[in-house]
Amino acid sequence: MCMSDKQYLHYCHNYRNAVNADENSMLMLYSLSCYLAGRKQHVVCDRHLATVFFWYGNINTLFVAETIYKLTKKPDLTIILNVASHTAINRIKKKLENKLINIYEAERDLKKAEKANTFVSSISYFLEYFNLPYIIIDTNNKSMDKILHEALTAINLYCGTNVQ
Repeated sequence: MCMSDKQYLHYCHNYRNAVNADENSMLMLYSLSCYLAGRKQHVVCDRHLATVFFWYGNINTLFVAETIYKLTKKPDLTIILNVASHTAINRIKKKLENKLINIYEAERDLKKAEKANTFVSSISYFLEYFNLPYIIIDTNNKSMDKILHEALTAINLYCGTNVQ
């Protein structure tokens, strides 16, 4: 069965809201995705479990990620897209003005953007704790194409692939 882009985005929005309503379901989804990703030859992720740690975890919940990594495998590379709070806030406002997100999503994302300045240091702790290779791409004054180019270059370098 195929669904239109509009139906798919509506489905994703409702699904995200249901999952975000319960942090335990969020952890379960990340656990499942890590498990599935662990079956691949190369695992490259965009901050994955480190983000869960930042939003929901603390030093006492590191055992969750430790268990996941014991059951699956660690990522070959984690890519962190760093952005300053003011840049993130401006981007969110622009998305709202262009009707790419609704007011609920904007409010949610604006709350998150306020913490952007502490994001990298918090998840760097997590990544270093588990000895995971990672790179940080500063996105503040870069186009999407430039960011993508940097990410693909890093993936090819770390994983020995030729992703384009």
